[in-house]
Amino acid sequence: MTSLSAAQPTLIATLWPKGETSGAIRFATAAVAGSLLIAISSKIQVPFYPVPMTMQTFVILALSMACGWRLAGATVLLYLAEGAVGLPVFAGTPEKG
Repeated sequence: MTSLSAAQPTLIATLWPKGETSGAIRFATAAVAGSLLIAISSKIQVPFYPVPMTMQTFVILALSMACGWRLAGATVLLYLAEGAVGLPVFAGTPEKG
């Protein structure tokens, strides 16, 4: 039986160990890269009736599996902040203006 408090290694921790750079730089870089992936996936639509579906759900689930829930949550909050500022990151927003 495993404990909930035991830290499980994530894919990002395996590919980019903490010893190479500081934790804050690693966290910020991964969050920005993840928010870019979410923004790109929002533009990819899968034809589905009656409501079109985007690939955002898949990317968010993949990010949470690869990065862990804290980094994935910070990535989604960063993505929402980008949209609140006015960047065209949401599905259906025009590329210019």
